[in-house]
Amino acid sequence: MTRPALLLTLLLAAAAPAAVQAQASEVHVVIGPELQEQARELGQNDLDRLTADLEAAVEKAVARSGKGVDGVRLELTLVDAKPSRPTFEQMARRPGLDMRSVSNGGATIEGFEIRPDGERRSVEFSWYESDIRWAESRTTWTDAHRAFDLFASRYAKGRE
Repeated sequence: MTRPALLLTLLLAAAAPAAVQAQASEVHVVIGPELQEQARELGQNDLDRLTADLEAAVEKAVARSGKGVDGVRLELTLVDAKPSRPTFEQMARRPGLDMRSVSNGGATIEGFEIRPDGERRSVEFSWYESDIRWAESRTTWTDAHRAFDLFASRYAKGRE
């Protein structure tokens, strides 16, 4: 084999795994219908903020990984989100709640990675805190943000 042919073979072999693990260069998040039905109770502003937070977490993880590829889209649906503490809307509707109330929160995410050739790969992830002892000193959406970060990290590593 000539030197240029060998070099070309090595370059193609090195590029193949990168193409298989290509990650989204564009991320879009929507609220699922079941979660949207809870907008009045949780607060639409909170849900809108969660979609932006999930989008940002995935974009940041993909950028850090260096695997983003132009034309690959990630279409995500925030299927469910549970707060770690009551939202302002919940506290306004239920006077007995206050910010010291705690619960186990988390989130469920589903969607598709769509490649430039139209190939679709489904992605899904769900994580909820299971131990109330970790609830001290958390903000309203700490557990949901933890779910976002876990999903984003796994997606960027090619495991979701």
